[in-house]
Amino acid sequence: MKKLVLLFLLSSSTVYAQRQFTIEETVFGPGQFAPKTLLGMQWATNSDTFTHLDPTYQQLLARSANSDWNEKVIAKLDDIKVALEKVLPSENSPYEVFLRIMNG
Repeated sequence: MKKLVLLFLLSSSTVYAQRQFTIEETVFGPGQFAPKTLLGMQWATNSDTFTHLDPTYQQLLARSANSDWNEKVIAKLDDIKVALEKVLPSENSPYEVFLRIMNG
């Protein structure tokens, strides 16, 4: 009987400790708890690393299990544009449309 009373007291204390949500938290709150969308996610082969774009599409980021899934910038859009302009000729190139799209 004592064990049953002790179990009841322990379980009731955890129920009492739960916090009540406000109206704002119940109406506008679910978005805070939703997972973030990672754009263009791609796993690296044979590794615990994946890459994705930032929300502004300006940087390519990598996350690795070795770094506790912290973001690391791999490439920036401006650097890629400069590299493509050096490699691809600008006149009469089949890639000219691609460069125009990237330059906006």
